[in-house]
Amino acid sequence: MIEWLTATALAAPCEALDETEFRAYVFDAQSAIERGDAELTGAIVEQATNGLPCLTFAPEPTLWADLLVSMSIVAYSRSEDWQQLLTAALRIRSGIDRGVGPGHPIYSFEPGPPPAMGPPVPAKARIRLDGRPSPVLPPDKGVWLVQKTDGRYWSTLLLTDDPLPEGWASDPIDGPPRISAWVRLGGSLGGGGIGVVTGLDTPRFPTEPNEFTTGAPIGAQGDLHATFYSPFGVLVSGRTSRYPGSPGYDGRVSGIFERGALTLGAGVGLSTVDIVELGVVETDTLELFTTSPAVRYAVGTVVLHPHHRPIIDNGRPVDVALSVGGSRQGGMLDADAGIATPISDEQLVRFGVLAGLRTGTFGWTGVPGSRLQAIGLRLLIRVDFVFGEY
Repeated sequence: MIEWLTATALAAPCEALDETEFRAYVFDAQSAIERGDAELTGAIVEQATNGLPCLTFAPEPTLWADLLVSMSIVAYSRSEDWQQLLTAALRIRSGIDRGVGPGHPIYSFEPGPPPAMGPPVPAKARIRLDGRPSPVLPPDKGVWLVQKTDGRYWSTLLLTDDPLPEGWASDPIDGPPRISAWVRLGGSLGGGGIGVVTGLDTPRFPTEPNEFTTGAPIGAQGDLHATFYSPFGVLVSGRTSRYPGSPGYDGRVSGIFERGALTLGAGVGLSTVDIVELGVVETDTLELFTTSPAVRYAVGTVVLHPHHRPIIDNGRPVDVALSVGGSRQGGMLDADAGIATPISDEQLVRFGVLAGLRTGTFGWTGVPGSRLQAIGLRLLIRVDFVFGEY
């Protein structure tokens, strides 16, 4: 088998190869063939094939077939096995331009019968053969471009009379060591309540009825998730909302560890607890007013975000997150779930639901030793635009 092609099948380290650069390789090789420059054609084809293991997309089948024709011409000029390469090109596109004139062996070549295809693709695996989604694995014979994706990263093999490595179709994809990030920005609308449990019971200030008010908070939120040349990174989240007359905010930053679809994080946060408080005025009477004292907390976060529904397959990434935090001053609990849908080739919109609980313990203004426990509940519908490698 062809030495430079076999090396490609072994997926040697390479730099990311995107669609624009790949397409340029194909056109440049065709142009070199038309000029009869065999040396330049060979150099271009080797650059393209050496980059195949690091493709960042699934090439169009016809474009891949054009490169196979150029590869077969290079192999012929080097007295190497060109028939398998041309057979693969004709399998994709039987009427393809072979790049040579009548009388040339490549021009008159007729491929043999195709081999029987391999077994069905394992459950939940997503495989592409020669740029097309495939329900079956490739056979052990012939030249095949085999790819899989988790929605962010691609894994590519060029098989040349070799079986697919055992378990490869189902194994998770290890992303390359680089900075990977996504951002969500959007708004929210929902309902919630603010509860107060009083702790005052003296002859001067007898215990007042517990207060509970409801409202329809509106707000905005944003999240940043980034990993840095490793599974380790940072998760930053912030949101602000407003009841009538009662602003609130929450922000936290966590260090994270990402493994496949699972992200674990731990960090710190600062949140307001919107409450209706009792205050003492100069006339020694109690008066209701709204306030939003801040609560500092430590937080742990678990995110399940399977990256198995890429935009190119009209998939819709689903994610679920649970955050729990607390301190001597109060506590928090957030449950967030959403589904993203593409609105263009590169843009996602995420529709989600956020349920939140905040608690805090405070002293009453002007009343030494008093205690006030506040509880805030919210259920929000959130809509976010998503940017980056979601």
